[in-house]
Amino acid sequence: SGFAAYALWRLSEAAGGGLFVNGNLTLESSIIQGNKTDADVDGSHINAEGGGILVHGALTMTDSLVDGNHCDTNASAYSHYFYSRGGGIWSDGPLTITRSAITGNTAYDYAGLLSLGSGAAHDRVITNSTIAANQSTRAPAGIYAVALLVLDNSTVAFNTASLPADDGDAGIRAL
Repeated sequence: SGFAAYALWRLSEAAGGGLFVNGNLTLESSIIQGNKTDADVDGSHINAEGGGILVHGALTMTDSLVDGNHCDTNASAYSHYFYSRGGGIWSDGPLTITRSAITGNTAYDYAGLLSLGSGAAHDRVITNSTIAANQSTRAPAGIYAVALLVLDNSTVAFNTASLPADDGDAGIRAL
C-alpha cells in the first residue's frame, strides 16, 4: 500500500507509480491504492503520469479499485511545459472497466482517468463502475478521453477541479 515511483519512461518523466505496463494488463479483484509518481526535475519538460497505473496497451479491469493515487511534478515556477496527469489511470490503448471504482485520485490535470488514442467506441467501455471524488487543478478531474468512450450504467460524480476547462467540466471531457 503506497510507494513512490521514480521509474523513467522518457528522459524527464516519472510514470506508473503503482504499475507501469508496456503491453496489455488485466486486473481482477485488485486494489491499486496510495501510489505516487513524482518527477522532481527542473527544466523545460517535466512530466508525471499514471500515479496508480500507466499502461501502453489494452487495459481490462474487473471488480477492482484504483484509489488515492497521486501525480506530482514539483516543477519550478520557471518551467515552460509540464504535465501531472492521470492520477488514477493513464491509458493509451483499448479500455474495458467493469464493476470497478476510480476514486480519490489527484493530479494537476485529469485526476481520475486519462484515456488517449484513437479507435471505435467499443474499444473503450466503462460498465457498472464509479469514477468519483477525484481532484485536479485543471478540469476535468473525472475522465479525459481523447477517443470515443462508452459509459454504461456508470456513475461520474463529485469530481472537482479548481480551475475550469475552456471546453469541459470537472466530470468528463471527451474529444
